[in-house]
This record gives sequence, C-alpha cells and structure tokens, in this order.
Amino acid sequence: MINMPKGQSTMIWFPELKNILKTQWEFSLNIQEHFDLMNILNDELNKVRKDLNVKPPKYFCKHCNERHESVLNMVTITSMYFALERFDIFSHKEHLELKRNWRKYSNQNSINIHGKPIEEKKHESITPATCQ
Repeated sequence: MINMPKGQSTMIWFPELKNILKTQWEFSLNIQEHFDLMNILNDELNKVRKDLNVKPPKYFCKHCNERHESVLNMVTITSMYFALERFDIFSHKEHLELKRNWRKYSNQNSINIHGKPIEEKKHESITPATCQ
C-alpha cells in the first residue's frame, strides 16, 4: 500500500487524468460526450489507484462502533467541469455555461452527476450498508 499524505487517499486528479482532460477536452462536445470522457477518466483513475495500491480511508461508525472503509471518490460530470476550469483548460464564463447546460439537461432527463437515472425514493436511513 502506498503511504499517501493525510487527506490524499481520496485524491482524484492524478497527472494521468489531467493529461486526459487537456488532450481530449473540446468545448464543442455534447453532454453525452462529456459522460464518455468522464468514464474514460474514471477507468484511468481506477487503474492508477490499483497501480499505486491506494486504499480508501477508514472511518469510525457510531452506529456499530466499528471502523469501515469509506468509498473512494470518482470523477463526476460536475467535478470534471470544476477541474477543467481549475487547470485553465477553459474560463470561468465557459464553466458557468456548462453548469447551466448541465442543470437543464439533468432536469430534463432525470439523471444524476454520474449519468445514472435519479431514484425517486430517498433512503431514510444513513446507516452504512456494512452495518447490521
């Protein structure tokens, strides 16, 4: 297992991912192509984490008094938009336009930031699935 600095085990934007963004992003892409790029980024992220043997951080569950592994963050469409601005691939104005278009598209198609259909039922319990 790699010893990553505190708070870095959930890091998403490894240099390999930044390179993919810089070489494959075009402002003219449609939202479905944004999801395609997001999936490429997540595939690469999983590969990098596997190569570096990155393990998710653990947390203490007050429901069962045990420690559990948390879920590692993945690239979402909105995190990709923020990264594109952060890495100076496009401007703040373009970022706002993409977010506006994304909100409209997601509402019309009832999809979440992972490109999956939004579930109508909300879970009442916040107890982790690993707790019984």
